[in-house]
Amino acid sequence: MIRSLLTQPKYRAAIFWVLALPPLYFISRHNYNLFHVFVDGASIVIAACVFLIIWNARRIIDNDYFLYVGIAFLFFAFMDSMHVLGNKNMGVFPEYGNLGPALYIASRYILGISLMIAPLFIHRKLNTTLMFAVYSLGTSFILLSVFYWQIFPVCIVEGVGLTPFKVVSDYIICLFLLGAIGLLLINRRSFDSRVLRIIVSSIILSIATGVAFTLYADPFGIMNAVGHFFQIASFYLIYLAIIETSLTKPQDVLYQKLRQSEEKLAENIQQLDYANVELKQKIAERRQAEESLQKSRDELEQHVRERTAELELRNQELQNFTFVAAHDLQEPLRKLQNFGDLITTKCAGSIGEQGRDYLRRMVQTAARMQALLLSLLDYSRLTSKAAPFARVKLKGIVEAVLSDLEVAVRETNGSVEIGDLPEIEADPGQMASLFQNLLGNALKFRRKDGTPHVRIHSNHKAGGGSQTGEWEIYVEDDGIGFEEVHQDLIFRPFQQLHGRNQYPGVGMGLAICKKVVERHGGTITARSTPGQGSTFIVKLPNKR
Repeated sequence: MIRSLLTQPKYRAAIFWVLALPPLYFISRHNYNLFHVFVDGASIVIAACVFLIIWNARRIIDNDYFLYVGIAFLFFAFMDSMHVLGNKNMGVFPEYGNLGPALYIASRYILGISLMIAPLFIHRKLNTTLMFAVYSLGTSFILLSVFYWQIFPVCIVEGVGLTPFKVVSDYIICLFLLGAIGLLLINRRSFDSRVLRIIVSSIILSIATGVAFTLYADPFGIMNAVGHFFQIASFYLIYLAIIETSLTKPQDVLYQKLRQSEEKLAENIQQLDYANVELKQKIAERRQAEESLQKSRDELEQHVRERTAELELRNQELQNFTFVAAHDLQEPLRKLQNFGDLITTKCAGSIGEQGRDYLRRMVQTAARMQALLLSLLDYSRLTSKAAPFARVKLKGIVEAVLSDLEVAVRETNGSVEIGDLPEIEADPGQMASLFQNLLGNALKFRRKDGTPHVRIHSNHKAGGGSQTGEWEIYVEDDGIGFEEVHQDLIFRPFQQLHGRNQYPGVGMGLAICKKVVERHGGTITARSTPGQGSTFIVKLPNKR
């Protein structure tokens, strides 16, 4: 049974310490200096070894917590060595009295503060140069305050015992160590579970060491020995956690982050698998929705095509009907006018004055009817598909239109000024219809007390893309004008703002103009002041 226990390291170590405690206590009672050197010497050796191992492995350590602890332990080992040498019975610094308690408190402050700060570097990179500089300055300040300035607080008074500063400091250091445990537990996933348990146990024993050292009055008393037993046990656990573990199982300390990364990777892969399954499901749902949407779109497009074809058929039928009706109605109207003219010429004396008046009204009505039918024919042609456009010079078209309007210009004593006009892609016949209506209206809707003057010119506006801007063509007159609130009305079929008796017409001219301009991708607007004239603005794209 005993042999089997001795083969297991943890039981073998426990048996060793159980057997070692009585001799150590015996030594503490008969030769305190030897006991003190033995216990603190073991702590110093372990702290120095921790630094050497961690420092030489710093390039492969993923967790800078250990690097911080290793460097801190180096300065702790130095200060603890000064503590051992500073005891009054060592005879190293006899002129300074008993420096042991003061240097002990200084080394404990270094240990407690360092262990509390170290967890902050679990996920941060440590600047070793800066750390060495800070700890060197701090250690130098402590030694100067003890040996040179002699301002370090007294920790023990001969014949009285521990000072309040020493007792309070021990408790403050215990609070630092409790904070270190809390930070380690918060970051426990960054450590191997066994190493973490050993480090936490070591810090707990270090807290017990501090509490024990607040309770003794005699440096050679039982509580002082108990405190040293806790101290050597605490550093033995440090030995297990870092030195033994680093030498026998280095991967447990040095590659803990790698194992965590592997675990995190496996977790991420699992989450990725779940995400892939969810993504595939969403893709399938989206594909199904897109197929349903495409089906609905196809059905809608088919319905639109059918409806468009039906509307085009009806529109074509309506155009054909309008064309045929207007064309067929012209023949009887011409006959009606011809017969009316014959009666007026040959039978004027036999029908009397009243009959001649009726006959004149009948001929005028037939003429208006024929003009209306001609306008309907023009409008009907504009609603059909346009012929291919060609490059046309608008100035030549306007001049040809003026030739047709020569009689109207001469009868009104009017004048037409033609400025620069562009060359564009257009239907020549429709452009002629546009300017014939605009110029004809300018001559017709003149003021009774003056002669009409019309000016036509253009202006180019730059643009981009597939087009290079647009042309603005102005037709300006000094006629009777109109109220601009009626602008939308004048471009509708069969609309006329002025009396038909005074200004005869069928109200289709501007409606035809609007249709022509829209067929060419443009717009037509007007500006006007009653009694001062009007300006019609035609905007046409400048396509290359």
